Amino acid sequence: MLIDVNVKGVLYGITAVLPQMISQKSSQVINVSSVAGHLIFPASTVYSATKHAVRVISEGFRQEMTAHIQNRAGCGVAMCGPSCIRYMVRE
Repeated sequence: MLIDVNVKGVLYGITAVLPQMISQKSSQVINVSSVAGHLIFPASTVYSATKHAVRVISEGFRQEMTAHIQNRAGCGVAMCGPSCIRYMVRE
């Protein structure tokens, strides 16, 4: 399930928007990774691996877009990697 959502979801999303990105020459893809893509925590091996994959996919796609759409400002790939978020429940 994690691989389907975290890795395949990113790949399917890029595949879906790529033709329009190229044609309109002005688009941004923002992928969500995690600090877990950099650091591995106990009992999170698969999650960390999928978030590291998002980092690699994002960087590879950015390089490919840069080569394909040379000197065309406005097309890009970004990635954010949030850390743990404290969730508070009010009773």
